[in-house]
Amino acid sequence: MASLDHKLKVALTGDERRELEAIVRRQSVGAAVQRRARILLVSDVNHPDGRLVDANIAEPIGLSERQVVRIRQRFVRERES
Repeated sequence: MASLDHKLKVALTGDERRELEAIVRRQSVGAAVQRRARILLVSDVNHPDGRLVDANIAEPIGLSERQVVRIRQRFVRERES
């Protein structure tokens, strides 16, 4: 997992961070969408409190570490294409 963690870092721009924060605050958004937004926010290498590792993200959310990795992978790969 460490190699995936190193290769697929989430580095949000200011606009992306604001958009994800807005999603988290919205009540009309589905739970899965909010969960993905929260994961990306705390996975951000530029997070004010520092980036959390996947295991520390997964446990309180109730997902497996692999699910967190896949969410980060999807975000980074979609951004690259």
